[in-house]
Amino acid sequence: MLTVQECKKILEKDGTKYSDEEVEILRDVLYKIAEIDIQQINNN
Repeated sequence: MLTVQECKKILEKDGTKYSDEEVEILRDVLYKIAEIDIQQINNN
């Protein structure tokens, strides 16, 4: 799992600033989406 700081570095490349809490929420949502995608791939 990427750290909040690693995610923040990636997200802020375009100059947009995010709080640690926002980054953590985005990271968690993206990981959940990835889990669902993996389940879908494994079920097909």
